[in-house]
Amino acid sequence: MVKTDMASVTPHTLKPGFAVSGKVAKLYENGLEITFLGGMTGTVFADHLSKANASKYKLGEKVQALVIS
Repeated sequence: MVKTDMASVTPHTLKPGFAVSGKVAKLYENGLEITFLGGMTGTVFADHLSKANASKYKLGEKVQALVIS
């Protein structure tokens, strides 16, 4: 895991291995869309979710995520 001053993170400096806190913004059949770091978005596919399927999550729920690409 990489630790850094998150205020200095931009889409261009975000790297695989960064751990981020976010909120569920959208629910999909095959995953979630989360928002993090003040407006960035990312997609988490179902095979990377800790709960059995995406329907177990709620909009606005806080989640922890690891950037993989």
